Amino acid sequence: MNFLYADFVNGFIRLANDGWEHNWNERHGGNLSYRVKAREVEDVKEELQPGEWEPLLVSVPELAEEFFLVTCEDISFRDIMDAPRETICMIELDKEGRRYRKVWGAETGIEPTLSLPIHLLCHRERKSIGKNARVVYHAHPSNLITLTYYLPLKSDKFTQELVKISAECEKVIPNGVAIIPWKVTGKENSSLTTEYIREHDVVIWAHHGVIITGDDFSLVFGAMHALEKAAEILVKLLILETGKKVEIKTEEER
Repeated sequence: MNFLYADFVNGFIRLANDGWEHNWNERHGGNLSYRVKAREVEDVKEELQPGEWEPLLVSVPELAEEFFLVTCEDISFRDIMDAPRETICMIELDKEGRRYRKVWGAETGIEPTLSLPIHLLCHRERKSIGKNARVVYHAHPSNLITLTYYLPLKSDKFTQELVKISAECEKVIPNGVAIIPWKVTGKENSSLTTEYIREHDVVIWAHHGVIITGDDFSLVFGAMHALEKAAEILVKLLILETGKKVEIKTEEER
């Protein structure tokens, strides 16, 4: 099968394009990965061209010999639909989960996203607890980020505010959201994210962005859409509540 005709590839590209069109992924903003099923690899195996093995920055033996479709580094989500061969790639992990090699895509020579380690760690955690999550999506939704400057950075409080605004949020975050405060180091951020992702489908990095996991692309899009819409409503309510009312004066009043 032509690689670009595969359903999992089309789903990946569609979610990436949705992220661009909804202003969740600006230039250099965000990344996406998918843990490919064995039968899906089999469907496209004739198109795969394994490259040289390269070291991973993390060791994930639990994911040994698995394949992942990922966005590349230094690309725009806007370009993925028109130029998938240049902006995304599929990689294979070795038998020890310590190295990877590109088997499709990244035709201009660029590398997988620099956030590949955190993606793999999230995939490892979700797999280890028996979850079916195969998608890990990182984005920068404006309203959710805005709320991290206003609401207390407490997971329970943040969850409560979103659920009060939209009943749909309760369905997409049954275990609530987890909040990671700003000013933690990259290592601390990875450690906390992988800790929280075991119990939460959604982790919010304060003042930065959101990472969501889910079983498929449609569920991940739906969760992000519901959460960001609730956040948008809440931001607008806060503006109405705290903003100054501006009135246009008539000539007599002037």
